[in-house]
This record gives sequence, C-alpha cells and structure tokens, in this order.
Amino acid sequence: AILLVAVVVQTPGSIAGSALSARGTPQARSWSIFIACLVNIALVCALTPSLGAIGAALATLGGLATNTVCCLVFLQKLHGVDVKCFFFPVREDLGRLLSFVRRRGGNG
Repeated sequence: AILLVAVVVQTPGSIAGSALSARGTPQARSWSIFIACLVNIALVCALTPSLGAIGAALATLGGLATNTVCCLVFLQKLHGVDVKCFFFPVREDLGRLLSFVRRRGGNG
C-alpha cells in the first residue's frame, strides 16, 4: 500500500521532470533526482533498521515525494508553469477526454 501511494505521488513529478527536459533545463531534473536520492538514503538509514521493509517503503515514498516537489517547484520557477494543472482537471481536460472517447468509440 505504501509503494502504491509512492507511485501515485511520483506521477506528477515524472511528468514535470519530462517537461523540464523538454523546455531545455534537464539540469533542474537532475538536481531534483539528486536531492531526492539524498533524502532517500537518509530515510533508508534512519527507518530501515527499526522498521525493516516498511521503513524502506516509507523511504521510497519520501524520496519520490521529494523528487516530485522539486520538479514542480523548478518547473514553476524556471518556466512559469502553474503546477495546479498537475492536480486539478480543467474544463478543457474533460473536452479532450470526450473527444478521445468519441474517436475511439468505433474501434473498441
């Protein structure tokens, strides 16, 4: 369950990281990964001895959450992207979804 939450938390960060690279700032993505790695190592060392696999899973969650936050912050600061769009759907999203479903309707 903890790792499932970690994957969900990672998703916006993965997309933001790709956007950073696509917009010409892959170093920001690399810094995010580096910072997340340091957080993960610290949490593994702190949590795994006492909590075992649960501690390792929590460390993974902490590292992935750190990466997501860093990528989103860099994307907003460097490129002015409103990071709310990573969490809240807008009307255009529904329109695109309906359009996709209509196009694929006959190919089921």
